[in-house]
Amino acid sequence: MTNLYRLVLSLIVLCCSLVYADESAWQLKIGFDAATAPDIDKSDIQVSMQFWVEEIGQQADLPIVVKIYQKNVEQMVNDFNNGRINFLFTTPLNFIKLFERDLLADGFTGSVVNNSNNALLVLTHKASGSDQFAALRGKRVTLLQGSEIHKVYLETLCRETFQQACSKALKILKPAKTSARQILDLFFGRTDVVVVYDVSLNLMSELNPQVRRELQVLQQYPGIVPAIGFFHTLVPQVFRDRVIEVAEQLDQYNRGSAILQIFRNDR
Repeated sequence: MTNLYRLVLSLIVLCCSLVYADESAWQLKIGFDAATAPDIDKSDIQVSMQFWVEEIGQQADLPIVVKIYQKNVEQMVNDFNNGRINFLFTTPLNFIKLFERDLLADGFTGSVVNNSNNALLVLTHKASGSDQFAALRGKRVTLLQGSEIHKVYLETLCRETFQQACSKALKILKPAKTSARQILDLFFGRTDVVVVYDVSLNLMSELNPQVRRELQVLQQYPGIVPAIGFFHTLVPQVFRDRVIEVAEQLDQYNRGSAILQIFRNDR
């Protein structure tokens, strides 16, 4: 191979690399982990996050593509590490367990409504006659399907209180598909204990004030956001700032208001 040929080949490779890097950095490639919204119907996630977000991007002159991850966590991690997605929305636990911090740039947290402290609550019925977690030994517990943070919080309380795993100290029932179902099952006596976010209790109490009067909070842990979004470090700061600016104005877009309404209603 002649030196001139090598030089030309090297220039072609370099140009291609620069074009790829520019496209990768300046197109927002969102990965959305469906586990961050276990309450929300998967078809709603598909429509709101994939089609509506891309439509908002067109209106805001912000090139966006979205990929939804249902249960394929390994692929989600690989895609982020390899730059196939450059913004990831997933649970705090996933970021702690699965991702290298030097790949994470700035981002934002996901909070559903303003009247929430992002607190996890352990609820029981006032008719149970006790307001102590220690009195729950042997009681029926209903958790939220697909939510790891609910399990972790309850497991922590069980080990602190009973020095046992929840599977031995409590009777774990089949998980509920939504937080609303958890609260209704507790209200009507089909379970004894649930773990929900405070926003879920607030919404159910607005629909039926008896919920607040009949149920009680045994334990709570504030400040546990359900989701966090981080940019990949490959994304330039100026583009990150532009994305955050659009996100903060989400309710000014027709589709943005619709997305927020879906999350408020189902939470």
